[in-house]
Amino acid sequence: QKTLMKALTVVREERIDEVETFAEGMRSKKSHTKSILLAALFMAIIGAGIGYKPFLAFQEEQQLYDKIAQIKNGDKALMIETIWSLDQLNQEQQKIISVGLRREIITFYRDRIRSVFRPKEGLYDYPQAQTLLSQAKNHYPDSVALSTIEDQVKEQRDRLMNSLISLYKRYFNAKKLVKTANGEDLTTVIPLIKRVDPKHYLLKDKALSDLYLSESEKLIAVPAKYENVEEKIEIEPAHTVWRTGPSNKAKVITDRDLVIAQALGLPKTARAGQCYNEFYKEAMFETKTEKLLKTAASEEITTSEPEFEWVEDKVLVKEASEKFVEVPAEYKILKEEILESPAYTTWKKGRGLNEQIDNATGEIMCLVEVPAKYTTLEKRVLKSAATIKKVEIPAEYKTIRVKKLVKTSAESRKPIEAEYQTVSRRVKTSDARVSWSLAGMSGEGDATGRTYCLADVPAKYKTITKRVVKAPASIRKVAVPATFKTVRMKKLQTPAQEKRIPVPAKHKIVPKHSKVSDAHQEWRQVLCETNTTRDLVLQIQRSLEKAGYNPGPVDGVLGHATMSAADAFQRKNNLPTGGLTIQTLEKLGIKLGG
Repeated sequence: QKTLMKALTVVREERIDEVETFAEGMRSKKSHTKSILLAALFMAIIGAGIGYKPFLAFQEEQQLYDKIAQIKNGDKALMIETIWSLDQLNQEQQKIISVGLRREIITFYRDRIRSVFRPKEGLYDYPQAQTLLSQAKNHYPDSVALSTIEDQVKEQRDRLMNSLISLYKRYFNAKKLVKTANGEDLTTVIPLIKRVDPKHYLLKDKALSDLYLSESEKLIAVPAKYENVEEKIEIEPAHTVWRTGPSNKAKVITDRDLVIAQALGLPKTARAGQCYNEFYKEAMFETKTEKLLKTAASEEITTSEPEFEWVEDKVLVKEASEKFVEVPAEYKILKEEILESPAYTTWKKGRGLNEQIDNATGEIMCLVEVPAKYTTLEKRVLKSAATIKKVEIPAEYKTIRVKKLVKTSAESRKPIEAEYQTVSRRVKTSDARVSWSLAGMSGEGDATGRTYCLADVPAKYKTITKRVVKAPASIRKVAVPATFKTVRMKKLQTPAQEKRIPVPAKHKIVPKHSKVSDAHQEWRQVLCETNTTRDLVLQIQRSLEKAGYNPGPVDGVLGHATMSAADAFQRKNNLPTGGLTIQTLEKLGIKLGG
């Protein structure tokens, strides 16, 4: 935005170097100049519109910081006005005020709370204190100081309510219903309870209304006595005002003009009767000569075309690869003799000296050896298993004619020196300023003719006649005599008596669970999966069966029937239940590892 604003500057000497370079380039071109200038003007207008809102926001933010500075310097009226208008600001402005005046705002609310609720000084407006505290905590929810104030206020309120409730009960029991001279009655306590807690339950106490109705005395109001007295009252306090001249008929300065004048140097601590004159000093300028860049340094660049030639090149058409080929398994034939019947000896009929003679028949028997019989079998056995063989496929190439770069494109740079021009500029050396000096004394700059004087305004009084109480109204008790009436009623002749007739007791046997010991937690040695074997379960089942309990099938499996039998055994022998404990095994006569 600043660059565009500078581009539109009418005074040539105030243009920046980049704009001069741009203008020089524009002069060298004879086409599109008007279009480009219109486009620049259009962009400048858009930029000014976009930047206007941030400029206003910056101005408002600066005013907030000035207001914070004034409040920190002791402007209490401005602080009160700022706090009451805080909710009308946007979120960002509220944040600036809340952070900048954190201590001052918290102190303000603390003093306001103390001004409405301080029981020791007769201030009992607790609801208003709660409202102020809620407003403060809305701005500073994390404030430790506000939390401390809240605790103190609640503590004072609790002590006060305890005291008031105690007085209420004492006066209620003593039936002090009407106003007394020393103030020790319910007419003093009830308004205080209502002021501290308008919704307190004692304000709706039915017993109090019943007590008023049951009183046997008549209350007669005695009117107050009055007299007329004259009193001089102040209707307007003495104060000071700023006027446009020393005369009492001079015009009173408005608050807005006074704030502006004090911001420009009018003393805030002036004494009544003093006058101050306004002086204006114009801004100071001087002319300076500067050497400004006219044309920036640059380079002249020339380039050359790249050179190519045709060459034959071997181009890969198909990359080298691999394939897998299956190699079948190889077998061989083996021959093997299988024993069909083993060799044995037998007796056969024979003859000769070496043969045995049967004494019974006279036959000759010969012991003959019969050889073993074999059968030849052929079987096919694996010689080498089936495998997968990897076969490499060579790459395929093709010769083609291509254009090859012989010489790359090149550039050459020739430096062009910068051009400068000498210009005269008018530079501000000091800003214009307004100052105020005591009347009769010289000031800085020229007098504007404006004079402000602080004048005393005396207090105004008025004599009034008012009617005052000479004797306050009171309540006088008058006894109301009892009223009697003859009525027919039942009179007790024989009082009710108690006659006792014995009724024989009936009994029934019912189960009753009585606690013989408290619940407790303890650790016991039990069987787990690690040390529970089939043999051990068999021992447990046999021991339970021997002891007269049915463990189910004796199969070495720890099932439901076995656990039920173990539970019954434990209860019978007053042993801990809930699992197979080491103590249960010992009672059954089983030893682990035995």
